[in-house]
Amino acid sequence: LPCQNVLLVCKGGKCADCKGRALYSALKAELKDRGLHKSVKIMKVDCLGNCKESPNLLSCADNTLYSKVKPKDVETLLDRLVPEPAGV
Repeated sequence: LPCQNVLLVCKGGKCADCKGRALYSALKAELKDRGLHKSVKIMKVDCLGNCKESPNLLSCADNTLYSKVKPKDVETLLDRLVPEPAGV
């Protein structure tokens, strides 16, 4: 997969405690709902180095670290990061 199609979700202690697992599940479900689960990869990583602002997600597409991401933010975040293919 090209790097722009990869989202890294922190699963480290602080992020896991702050709904990191729920964030991962919400991302996975939303990508499946959009039919993008085969073209966008979500990977769990041990630490993204920003524990004070957990949970964290790194978009490889724009190399941006998103912090304090809540499951309810997933739809809006994916709208920005993974635009719908043309003609859909």
